[in-house]
Amino acid sequence: MYSAPAAWHHVRMSWKQINWPVLVAALVLLVGFFVPWIRVPDGDSEQIVSGASMGVVAAQFGGGYYVVYLLPLFALGMGVAAVKKPSWASVIAIVVGVSLLVWGLFELARFLFLQTRWGLWVTAVGAMLAAFGGALTWRRAHVLVVQAKAAAKAAKEAPTGEPSDTGTPRAST
Repeated sequence: MYSAPAAWHHVRMSWKQINWPVLVAALVLLVGFFVPWIRVPDGDSEQIVSGASMGVVAAQFGGGYYVVYLLPLFALGMGVAAVKKPSWASVIAIVVGVSLLVWGLFELARFLFLQTRWGLWVTAVGAMLAAFGGALTWRRAHVLVVQAKAAAKAAKEAPTGEPSDTGTPRAST
């Protein structure tokens, strides 16, 4: 019967101590690496490429795609940290997640840029400017509307010099 090395006997890992969200994320990243990602036209047929077979794409389009092989290493690192150092796992997961998202968005934009023409990108920039411009000026426009309503209400309630319901005249301005 196998027993752990003597140095490990003092370590008692509780299931409650494991950083479960990070462990699940690591497993999903690892599984995602091996499932199909893209279709690559190959004459009359097409190849289905996963992260694990990204070497095919790297050979055709350049070495930058070899970076994808860091993904399973990141996932394994996150998984080990989730079990062995749960307090570090959160920071590692944030760094890995943000890094992979930035890289993925860059690659997606690069892929789209190669497949589309500049008119689509001008339109996309216009849409972003519209969204950000609207968001940035919404508050100012909202404040102006509220101020205009308050000024109208104040003007409506302003003293006119006519007698009030108490019988004493209001002071005029």
